[in-house]
Formats: sequence, structure tokens, C-alpha cells
Amino acid sequence: MTKDVGYDALEQDLRAALAEDAAAIAPGEALGSILARTADEPPVRDTDLRGLHGLRGRRGRGAWPSVRWSPAVFAGAAAAAVVAVVAWAGVGHRPAPFSPGGPTQPVATSAPTGSASATSAPTTGASGTISAGPGTGGRAVPVYYVTDVPDVGPRLVREFFPSSTDSAEAAAAAALNLLTTTQPSDPDYVSLWPSSIELRLTVSGSTATVDATDWPVNHGSAYEAMSVEQVVYTVTAADPAVTSVRFRVNGAVPPSGHLDLTAAVGRGSAFSTVADVWILEPLQDATVGSPVAVSVYGTAYEGVTTLKVFRGATEVWSGTVTTAMGQYAQASTTVELPAGAYELRAYTGNGKDAAVTLWDTKTFTVH
Repeated sequence: MTKDVGYDALEQDLRAALAEDAAAIAPGEALGSILARTADEPPVRDTDLRGLHGLRGRRGRGAWPSVRWSPAVFAGAAAAAVVAVVAWAGVGHRPAPFSPGGPTQPVATSAPTGSASATSAPTTGASGTISAGPGTGGRAVPVYYVTDVPDVGPRLVREFFPSSTDSAEAAAAAALNLLTTTQPSDPDYVSLWPSSIELRLTVSGSTATVDATDWPVNHGSAYEAMSVEQVVYTVTAADPAVTSVRFRVNGAVPPSGHLDLTAAVGRGSAFSTVADVWILEPLQDATVGSPVAVSVYGTAYEGVTTLKVFRGATEVWSGTVTTAMGQYAQASTTVELPAGAYELRAYTGNGKDAAVTLWDTKTFTVH
């Protein structure tokens, strides 16, 4: 790791230790008004925030301000850090969720690509296994997909779909069914689980078991790990009582060449698993009026997310919004545009130089 200018070795070690400890924290999650009854009601307010809080745990992403600490200041800061860690331990490492509660996003309406009925509700068999089915009533359910970010690799992003389910456990089963049978609305998003694989869900306490009929064939350890995270994030978002997922293939431990999946696994750190930013609105291929409402959800160095609008190859607008640093937050703006077809792009910087990362795009039309 390259040492940042202005740090002495002790300061570097303290910062790294605190960041690693914070990255291991998994805060609580409440689904709030994700439980919208239909896609025709007001946008879903998502509070799927577990694992998205705390200090940034990824080293080398962004830069802390360059400072010189005197021995007295350093000693005081170290003592304060110890007090903070003790106080944090006293509340079970569960910081309060954000207020007012996360991003607002319309519900996608992609049709299933598999054979599952679009109106069938999940049913529970004699064994307690829930067979999932998407629907048009009930609650909106979150589904995590994977996007391949240039120079970063695979990361999770999320879309919401209507479902005919009413319970959290059934919603998790419906979300798993959507994960394998429904194409995301954004063509840059994919599921690493093909429709040929059935995912059967059972829940016992805070642990879900997902028994697959086969194991996905992925290219390399990063994508296999992300296929596991895709299921874990989807299940734990749809059913907040679940904190870990046990994977099986026809009752046996999955035949992974890279992972030990004997025991149940929880969510990985959001900062190395979830995309730094994605676009909530406009939705992919939406037709909207002007001014165009633009909303993103993410994290960035000093919270700065750069937005650019292109018409063909020509940039016609650019601006910035502020999300958050060290946590995820929503940010919104409006853009005046004449009628036409456009693409919105969302970028973040690294806090060190002019380099930026393109995280998400959405095409839309202004009428």
C-alpha cells in the first residue's frame, strides 16, 4: 500500500486498524416502506441498509486529508478511539439506521423469462420448503444483480419488483425466483444464476438454507464469490430476520473450487461487494418530462458523485450531487432537457487525482 503524504507509521497503523474493525460491523436493517402494495403506488422507500454503514474498509480508495499530528493530539485521539470502541461494543455493534431511511426508487416491471407464472404466489410444502413465484400484488421485493465495473470488477446492484407475497419469508422466496427467472431492466445488470437452476428456500430462525438443483458455472473466484453474495444480499434484504444463508446443492455442500461453503455465510462488506453508486431514477428506458428527476444511491470520497448526460456521443449536461463518505446515502437533482433520447452516467473519483470510475448508466427519453 502506498503511504499517504503526511502520515507517520503509527498513524497509518491506527487508521488501518480502525477501518478494518469498522468494516467488519454489520448494522441492522429495516425494510420500511419497501412493503409498498403495488407498483402503481408512490415510489418504494428502501431501508435495506444492513452492511452499508460504518467507516470505509477498503484501503487505497480515496485519501484522508493530509495532517500532522503532535504527540499530545495523537495521544488524545487514541484515547478517544478506545472510548468509542468500548461504547460501540456496549451497544452490540448495531448503529442506528439512517433517517429518513434510504433511497426512493420506482418498482421495475420486467416480465419473468422463465416458466414461472407472473401471478402465482409462493406456496409452502409439507416439508416447510417455500416454492417462490413472482406476482403483481403484495409487497415490492428487492433483487440483487451483478454489474461488471471497468477496472473494479463485479459488484452488486439492486432492482425492485412487485410480488404477490405478504410475509417476509415468502418475499425472500419470491425474490430468489425473480433472481433466476427475471431479466433486470438494465441490460448492464446480469444474474449469475441461470434460469435452469431452481433455488429452494427454508428458514430456521435467523438462518436461511438455499438448496439449489445445480451450482452456477462462473469464470473465476471473484464471480463465484459474487454469485454467493447475490443470493445472500437478496434473501437478507427481502427477509430482515435472516442474517446468514447456508448453501446446498441437492442437500450436499456445493462443489466450489474456491469457497468453503460448509457453514452458513453472512453478507460481505458492502464496500467491497456493492457498487459505489447506482442510478435510482430515471429508470432504464423510461419516458419522462422535463425537468428530469435524477436520483442516485451510493458512497463516494467526500460524497461527491459526478453526473453527466449524453445525447449520442455529445455531452449536454454535467453536475454533481452529494451522497455520503463512509456510508451510503441518496442524492437527487433535476435537469432541464429538450425532447430527445439521452443517457445518464454516474461517476465517482478517488480523492487522489483526476481519475474517475463509471459505475452506472441509464438511457431514457424526454417527451
